Amino acid sequence: MPTAVAHPNIALVKYWGKQDKPGNLPATPNLSITLDTLRTETTIAEAQDDTFVLDGEQVEDAKLAAFLAAIRANFDIPKLTITSDNNFPTGAGLASSASGYAALMLAINELAELNLDREHLSEWARRGSASAARSFFGGFVSLVPPLWRAQPAASAEHWPLSVVIAITDKAKKATPSSQGMELSRLTSPLYSTWVSTSSDDYAAANKAIEERDFTSLAAVAELSCWK
Repeated sequence: MPTAVAHPNIALVKYWGKQDKPGNLPATPNLSITLDTLRTETTIAEAQDDTFVLDGEQVEDAKLAAFLAAIRANFDIPKLTITSDNNFPTGAGLASSASGYAALMLAINELAELNLDREHLSEWARRGSASAARSFFGGFVSLVPPLWRAQPAASAEHWPLSVVIAITDKAKKATPSSQGMELSRLTSPLYSTWVSTSSDDYAAANKAIEERDFTSLAAVAELSCWK
């Protein structure tokens, strides 16, 4: 009955939108910083049927069911009881899906003895939540083509920034991220410009991190957020 812990990450250069192809692939290169104090703890056990208990309540989750079906098409994974708890508000904009799918994939890897390395674990977790791919590494993390597996961009020791989390509302977001991304892709006249300019933002952020230039990193992170 393995238990795994993973941490959410906050994108400094965001992806917003998915490619119109299988695999839950981001539309743009992206870069994040992993948070150490916030955490998801997930325990799994073999069961007669899949059951998901989140923060003490049993829930039905179509996205999770689809993820389990996809991984079972490639690996021998039994039915599971999944118990997951966050020490921060779930679904409120603090990347609980990132840490949730990362922790789940770590636990499945141990239970089923898949022996996947972190890059391949990140590839599978990405199918549940693209940002989950980045939660397999600490510090600054990239998620870029062509493989769309997370890669360390810089360690926490290279530039030990502190991130302040101010929780103003514990309620779940009215529009889930995946739904918002698809609405943007289908309806925004600015969407194609967003995709075509994101690589420049990604390059600028990497340069700022390499040089530990906070003013430049703050500027590109804010620009990416507003775009």
